[in-house]
Amino acid sequence: FVINLNQLLDDFLQQGEDLSANEGGICQISSSLRKVAAFHNAHDLTRWNLYNRISQLLDLEMKCRCLPGQVVLPALQCTYYALLWQLTTVMDRSSSKETLLLLRTQTMHFFEICRNYLNHNNKAIQEQAFTLLCDLLMILSNQEISENEVLKVLSYTPDSSLQSELLIFVQDHVFIKENKEIKEEWEKSKEEDYKLNTLQKKRKFLS
Repeated sequence: FVINLNQLLDDFLQQGEDLSANEGGICQISSSLRKVAAFHNAHDLTRWNLYNRISQLLDLEMKCRCLPGQVVLPALQCTYYALLWQLTTVMDRSSSKETLLLLRTQTMHFFEICRNYLNHNNKAIQEQAFTLLCDLLMILSNQEISENEVLKVLSYTPDSSLQSELLIFVQDHVFIKENKEIKEEWEKSKEEDYKLNTLQKKRKFLS
């Protein structure tokens, strides 16, 4: 399915900003991305160079905001797993300086994508970007990395600007007063799952 995904990506990206009109292509790429994300969670697919291929989709979305959430969300997950597997590899065994510098470049690029998506018009994409960004920041600020002479090139501490953006996100998504539409949905809902899921999301952001 990785080969199939690469073929779909080639066809998909050639359409540029017009791809949003290709409903069939969107369904295919979405399905393939979900399958790869599920598999990549437990298997190292680094040799397929998925980060560079899939990140092109995310770059396009930064530029045009033309992709649906069903494509962007699994694409974010795939690129995140691609970085995690590479980070695991370089922490477990020695790697060349070139490999580490390339991984740092990809990581900084992913930070840029997630930071951009914090202001996305799709709330699910906002939340996914925030969660993945925070997860990676926790890993790269780890003491084991910052004190290792080889790995410290990967160490990263968010600047004050990024810290402010993350704080504003938490304030807006956890502490903001509910608007009329959300209140009405809350009141109309007869299932406790809605309230529970909302509270769990807020607790997750705070953690």
